[in-house]
Amino acid sequence: MIIKDDNRRKLKAVKRELAGGGVCILPAFTIFGLSASLFSQSANMKIFNIKKRSITNPFIVIADTQFIMSVSDFLDKNCLNAILHAHATVVVKTKIAFPDYVTKDNKTAFRAANTKLLRFLTSNFPITSTSINISGKKELNNIRFITNVYKNRVNSIVNGKVKNTPSTIVELSDKEIKILREGYNIDRIKKLI
Repeated sequence: MIIKDDNRRKLKAVKRELAGGGVCILPAFTIFGLSASLFSQSANMKIFNIKKRSITNPFIVIADTQFIMSVSDFLDKNCLNAILHAHATVVVKTKIAFPDYVTKDNKTAFRAANTKLLRFLTSNFPITSTSINISGKKELNNIRFITNVYKNRVNSIVNGKVKNTPSTIVELSDKEIKILREGYNIDRIKKLI
């Protein structure tokens, strides 16, 4: 089912689907993403299968900023907060263990829930996200094409605006700050670090 990102009643159903182990396609601010509850291993394994992606290539976690700040082991919280608010994906060590499907080398990638839709969907639990594509291929951002390819493989498809540019990925450690991928808002992010 295709849902507009401003239909509150239907978005409540999407949130229930995610909570119940469903897989949904969402406008994840920069690009459309395949998403599941962080806590549903079966839903996340389904996404790996849909994408033909290796489990050694983990997903990002979209959550509210407070959650990210509380689990991050990065000491400079002002820097972390500024980079999150610049719409970057941050890779950090965490104070708690996360599932393997979002962790590599004891680090997890996070992006702040920075739209009304993402804040609503993550208000009770974080979600995972990954670009809509077969691993190694260009991401898909045309909703008609996405619908034709994925309508029978996911529970719901939410239509909304995206920037059509992947996020910038920044790895933060107390020893160094490193840009892993240049993307959306890169000039602003470079000024912050």
